[in-house]
Amino acid sequence: MEMLAGSRIGRTAVALIASERLAVPAHFDAEVYGAFRRHFRQGRITRSELDTVTGHLVAMAAERVALPPLLAQAHGLADRLSAGDAFYVALARTRRIELWTADARLDRAATGLAQVRLIA
Repeated sequence: MEMLAGSRIGRTAVALIASERLAVPAHFDAEVYGAFRRHFRQGRITRSELDTVTGHLVAMAAERVALPPLLAQAHGLADRLSAGDAFYVALARTRRIELWTADARLDRAATGLAQVRLIA
């Protein structure tokens, strides 16, 4: 989300992933779009900004990983994480990849569950 917003953290993330392939759980688009849509309804961003972010989201080169293969593992993690975050951790564990996040709460909660890099 920070990448699409163009924040300082987002610019750091863009620089880090320039040469990386991204994989995200399939619910990523709905989650991110929903957050920006809330910002729009609250008057925190303009329609033009929402349109721009939506275009970037559509064009984002990331593999959207189907949720059903991750569900059993996410279910097992959901007592410690939010349901949505559990899918990110399940994906990282399944693929044996590092989970990158700007969410310090997720970083703390996923300690010992997956390799996490906090982008700050």
